[in-house]
Amino acid sequence: MRFVVLLFGLLAILLTAIAGASLMFLDYVLKSLPPDFKLDPQAWSSPTGQGFSETGLFLLIAAVYGFLGIILSMMRCGWQGALMLGIPVLFTAVMNPYTLAFTGLQGFTGLLSFLVFPLPLNPPAPKEEAEDDEEEE
Repeated sequence: MRFVVLLFGLLAILLTAIAGASLMFLDYVLKSLPPDFKLDPQAWSSPTGQGFSETGLFLLIAAVYGFLGIILSMMRCGWQGALMLGIPVLFTAVMNPYTLAFTGLQGFTGLLSFLVFPLPLNPPAPKEEAEDDEEEE
């Protein structure tokens, strides 16, 4: 299961990072348009009023946290990795709900990471030599 999390996770953080960089670039492009260029403000605005560059920055930070979550999941710390993968998705969704289209795979990877468990702790095996010494006495 760890390698499934790795595969989906790398794809998810790549998608999240590309979306963050493109949103930052989109904000730059929209600000550099000439004033006579007509854009519908309803189509190019966030429902929460946050700018695209702030949301893009949060998406880039979410990609970094996602990478750390994948590393934790590969070290069999699945629940901690799931939180590192999932919580940034929720925060960016609060900033701009449209970003769930890009971060949904990272959230799904976080849910898969909940299925990664640590190795079970086995009690040490009893030593046979110590038992033989006790029988001889």
